[in-house]
Amino acid sequence: MIPICLILFLSIYPSSTSPESPHLLVHQTWELINPINQLTITSISSSNWPRGRWFPDITVDLCTLGIPYISSLHYCSPLQIQDQWVQHTQFPLYGCPGFGQPAHCGGHSDGFCATWGCETIGTAHWIPQDKDLITLARKGSKPKHCSFNLPNCNPLIIKFTNKGKTDPRWTEGLTWGLRLYKFGPDDVLLFTLRLRVTPITTPMGPNFVLTDQHRPSYRYPQPPRPLSPTQFPSSTLSLASTPRVPLGTADRLLDLIDSSYLALNATTPNLTISCWLCLQPQPPFYEGIAFTDHPHSTSAPSPRCARSPHCLTLAEVSGKGLCLGHPPSSHSHVCNVTLPISHSPHYLEAPNNTFGACNTGLTLCISLQVFNTSSEFCVLIQLWPRITYHSDTALGKLLSSFPRVVREPLSTLAIILGIGGLAAGIGTGTTALLQTQHLTALHSTMTSDLEALEKSVSALEKSLSSLSEVVLQNRRGLDLLF
Repeated sequence: MIPICLILFLSIYPSSTSPESPHLLVHQTWELINPINQLTITSISSSNWPRGRWFPDITVDLCTLGIPYISSLHYCSPLQIQDQWVQHTQFPLYGCPGFGQPAHCGGHSDGFCATWGCETIGTAHWIPQDKDLITLARKGSKPKHCSFNLPNCNPLIIKFTNKGKTDPRWTEGLTWGLRLYKFGPDDVLLFTLRLRVTPITTPMGPNFVLTDQHRPSYRYPQPPRPLSPTQFPSSTLSLASTPRVPLGTADRLLDLIDSSYLALNATTPNLTISCWLCLQPQPPFYEGIAFTDHPHSTSAPSPRCARSPHCLTLAEVSGKGLCLGHPPSSHSHVCNVTLPISHSPHYLEAPNNTFGACNTGLTLCISLQVFNTSSEFCVLIQLWPRITYHSDTALGKLLSSFPRVVREPLSTLAIILGIGGLAAGIGTGTTALLQTQHLTALHSTMTSDLEALEKSVSALEKSLSSLSEVVLQNRRGLDLLF
């Protein structure tokens, strides 16, 4: 006979969500645009960088920048090149920004360079370096396949200066005028540089925030069907299998309790003869266990880094483990190893089933370019549901008409299973307990619940439905609180 463990459900209060993590990857596209007809001349995209941290070199051909105001660009016509490539690529370039300039610098027809002293970019020897948001340079060698003077023989390289990498106006688009310094009128060309930033999204179906708010399903045990003497069980799956219906909130809570009981019964069966497993009535609903492991360093982040668990935060971390950055003295007690951080284009990915609990929120990946070494710190953790354990007699006394003043010490599932004390040995392989079947199943159930909560929060943020949806889902609390 399987021992029975009673379950206590309590109401949960609403709480707020936290802002987007600075380490979250987003999809970014730099566009070079003709400001006259708004056509895109060239573009370059990436989904491997956080917001405001990707400033690639942009290559564009001079002859693709549009029709000049003064049409003496005969070297952009399809004439066969002999010595003209050397001649025209030696003409110096100078350019002027179309923003933040005095009125005497002129407008579009002057390339914003109506008078000397307005120029801030170019290849001319008198142009100061790093005065503007970008720099401009020619490629040093003749491009391949440049047999005709088509738009592939005059490449320019645009680079961002340190000043440009901190300017917040790129999403609005910034325009420059460009002129060729030569005999006769200096030709005028224009270009606009703009950044588009969009979140990395996954397809979403109906608003399941409402559809998962139903009573828990009844789970009656199904007895095996007797087989006839000539009938054999099928070894293949049915092609017309029924689609799996996502579990509702109540079912996920029951699964957490079931998995917790199985893990507890497998490790300390004497405690499960008669007991209560209780969900928390208020945050924190999960607890973080610090441990020591080695994050994976990579220059090509995996799709995990685009996931956004950052609406969930954490209130408590126990144990000792790996810390990143410079944790303050108030949090140094959770660190047994501190890994210093240096700025680089790499990422640190948390091992599977783990998170980085940072003072900016939970994250799966840490961008070493974004990480602020003076104010930011992280602790490597594993999340476990905060389920409290009570013996049947202790909870009976607590709920009686005359409860005793003296209470038993609060025991959580992580404490009873010894996770807090053993977590520090995960990285060195000294704890086989965490690799057992039931603990692995419990962690899988918890991860499914967290993923469902993350999707619910994202759906609520994007939903245009009534406020009652938010109140309804907030019965779960949605925040783990840091």
